Amino acid sequence: MKAGFDSVETPLLGYIDADLQTTPEDFNKLLVYKDDYHLITGVRSQRKDSIFKNITSKVANGIRRSFTKDSMVDTGCPLKVIHTDYAKRIPMFKGLHRFLPAMILLQNGMVYQVPVRHFPRIAGKGKFGLWNRLLGPFIDCFAYIWMKNKYINYTIVKRE
Repeated sequence: MKAGFDSVETPLLGYIDADLQTTPEDFNKLLVYKDDYHLITGVRSQRKDSIFKNITSKVANGIRRSFTKDSMVDTGCPLKVIHTDYAKRIPMFKGLHRFLPAMILLQNGMVYQVPVRHFPRIAGKGKFGLWNRLLGPFIDCFAYIWMKNKYINYTIVKRE
């Protein structure tokens, strides 16, 4: 993800998982808000996952939200559009995808959530179970709090 962010030369970047649970067509729903927000993220409506996955996802999002105060419903949705200048300033770490909205907010950016379609998995394999969906992200929340307290937000003003 970081290599992609660093190599993009366009003002906007978008990304999507290859598991076919979301559709590239829904980028159009996100792009409507590109002029007003720095990160536009999908929210999987009517998720087609198992009850177990939906419950653990809700719990994990609730825990993360209580730490970050970012009000994001579904940080795991793999459909996002980000202003490249904001993406390039994000410090990277494993599990970052859960904290992208919070990292944009640290930069005083604006974030918006848009409902997108969700489909049953027909390709790929899920990489998250109970422990790496709850325990690891819980520990990452403390790292986020540390980073938030140490984060230096700046803007370089060009003189003419």
